[in-house]
Amino acid sequence: MVDIIFLNGTSSSGKSSIAKKIQEISNIPFIHLEIDTFLQMIKFEHIDCDALDGVNETCAKLISGFHKCFGSMVNAGNHVIIDHVLQEKNWLPECLAILKQHKVYLVGVHCNIDSLNERESKRGDRPIGLAESQLGKVHYHEIYDIEVNTDLQTSEECARQIINFLMTTENPKAWSQLISRNNIT
Repeated sequence: MVDIIFLNGTSSSGKSSIAKKIQEISNIPFIHLEIDTFLQMIKFEHIDCDALDGVNETCAKLISGFHKCFGSMVNAGNHVIIDHVLQEKNWLPECLAILKQHKVYLVGVHCNIDSLNERESKRGDRPIGLAESQLGKVHYHEIYDIEVNTDLQTSEECARQIINFLMTTENPKAWSQLISRNNIT
């Protein structure tokens, strides 16, 4: 069975660092599908809009294509780590529909606002305040199989916690609960 780890959290919460550590320490050959990689495929001016976290039509199409890649990669037999920011209400149902036949471990990645702001400032490649604007949106569905906090643990500790969960939990439940709650058929 193909394993899918779906990391959801704000920008700068540590998802990519966790994904890279999972790839490094796991015996499973995971492919890391990262939202940032897709956003870098187009000039920023085409996806930027007035609202700090707003999504214009071009960005919405790009993200929908990102979602469709999940199914293609998994259906080809790949183990996948999805690194996402589920900030728009329609993104989760689209992901649920695409991966409804698959076993998905849904992971909430958390970090306090002070750390998010500090990381954002150090990175220099994000608008200041982006993570804070996403904070109230990304976890709206409130169901995860496992949650990690990058303020309390290193990315390696988070990765090991997630891998241990995969190894000890044959049937993750969050994804199927969300499919049912969102009436995905």
